[in-house]
Amino acid sequence: MINRRLFLRAIAISYLTAISPLSLATPTTPPAATPPPRGYALTNGATARKRKDGTWMFWVRIVNFDDPGTDIAANLQIATDKGFQQIVDVLPVTLSASRSFIAQIPYVPRTGNTQLYYRYLIGRSASTAPTVSVVVGTIAPWDNESRDQ
Repeated sequence: MINRRLFLRAIAISYLTAISPLSLATPTTPPAATPPPRGYALTNGATARKRKDGTWMFWVRIVNFDDPGTDIAANLQIATDKGFQQIVDVLPVTLSASRSFIAQIPYVPRTGNTQLYYRYLIGRSASTAPTVSVVVGTIAPWDNESRDQ
């Protein structure tokens, strides 16, 4: 009889110790819902692929969540350094609602055997849409696909 009581007491204690961490881990109120994204967003990343003729084809999709029906004017900026101090080319890009804000931009590098860095700008400044311009990729003559930095 004593063994049975000890056994039942041990089960009750182990049950309570197993349940108490679960009750501590459960929040008393549900977390606040995250607000929907605002401003410009680079939704599918920035990618590029080299064709057999040496031309690079850039693909990009940028969406303005504040004004989803308006076309977006952007620039593809290409430089020889990651800090974009030595800009080689700036290509205009139009992302239209009729094409789901997707653009394909062909580019033939002007430099020879050099790794190039690229990013997208909304307007003329990186501060207009910092979430878009912070994404930097590289293309190089020895690669067939771009890489993120």
